[in-house]
Amino acid sequence: MTWWQYLLLVNIYLLLFYGFYAVMLRSETFFQLNRLYLVSSALLSFIIPVIHSDWARNLFITRQVQHTIFAYQGTSIAYQFKPTENHYLSIGQILFCLYAAG
Repeated sequence: MTWWQYLLLVNIYLLLFYGFYAVMLRSETFFQLNRLYLVSSALLSFIIPVIHSDWARNLFITRQVQHTIFAYQGTSIAYQFKPTENHYLSIGQILFCLYAAG
């Protein structure tokens, strides 16, 4: 797992935990329990992506995703770029246009 995949999973878990809190627990008056839930869900969202369990790998959608990832990792694509001949706009002109538009 690369660092961007880990960060993506952490953010997805944070969204799921917060979505559950917003739907189910926001109106509760047990403030200490709500605080405990929010802190523990933040900690769990960092821990859950690191856990590699066999039952999670055997799920149908997980097998499809792993198959897709392995299929794309095995292929290599070579690109051939043809140099452009005419430069109508320079980078400085593009940056000036963006600055002027802002």
